Formats: sequence, C-alpha cells, structure tokens
Amino acid sequence: MSTKWTEKEGVVYFSLFSDAKTGSEWLRHFSRLKVGVSLNATKILQSAEFLPSSAGTLHKVAVIKGNVFNQRVRSTEQIRKWALLQGFRIPNLEVSPHIRSSFSNEEIKEMGLEEIVTFHEPVNGRFLDIDADTGELESAPAGEEDTWHEEHGFGFVL
Repeated sequence: MSTKWTEKEGVVYFSLFSDAKTGSEWLRHFSRLKVGVSLNATKILQSAEFLPSSAGTLHKVAVIKGNVFNQRVRSTEQIRKWALLQGFRIPNLEVSPHIRSSFSNEEIKEMGLEEIVTFHEPVNGRFLDIDADTGELESAPAGEEDTWHEEHGFGFVL
C-alpha cells in the first residue's frame, strides 16, 4: 500500500491541496498531459458551478469502496445517506480533477478500485468520475436510484 493514502474499514483516506485552478485551467492541464476528458466532464468543468477553493485549501478526502455495500443498497441515495451518517460531507467539484491529477491509474487500482465517482452536487444530473481503466476524467449519472458496481469508489470529504 502507498503512503499517499490509508485505508480503514473499506474507506480510503488521503489529502489534497487546492491550487485554485479553474475548470478551463484543468482542461488545459489535462490536454498538456494527454489525459482524456469526456464531453460531459468538459461541460461540468466549464460550468458556472465549478468554483475552485482558494489556493492551499486542504481537502481531506474519503473514498468509500463499493464493497462496503451489498448490491441491494448500492444506489446513489443509499451511498449518500450512509456517507452523511459517517460524518462525511459533499465535496467541491474541484476534488475530482485533483484526484485524477494526483493518482495514477495503477495507484487507483492498488486502492482496489476501477473508478472513483466524486459525489459532489450533481451538475446537469451528473457526477465527475475518474476511470482507472481508460485514464480519463469522465462523468456518470447522478440519479438517486442509479446503482453502482463494487469496484467503484465514492468520493466525499471530511
């Protein structure tokens, strides 16, 4: 296991610092690195809802592994309820591009995950999603009844 994160009871923890990049700056950053960004993720990054934190803001991230839940309760609604009961909070939109930029696909897979879906406030009915198979920043439906695979992780903050 990496020293970049810790895991306890099916939750992966790590910290990220904001560099106050705007959504457009993230798009240029990923373009330079040749990291793919889906059309829907691009729309989220360019949306009025994407408001970065001040430079240096600490985000203590908690990624709940999908295998914490059984299939019957692995819906967006149930995951959000469970996370809030644990004291986790809804993250800023900027957490997703920071995760994509901070962790390689291999590191995400070492966490035991194939994707990390950040449960920020939905934009256009979608969440940002980091796919460790394609390496892209994508988006995923954010409907309350949408269900998720156990290989997914669900990002919140402390």
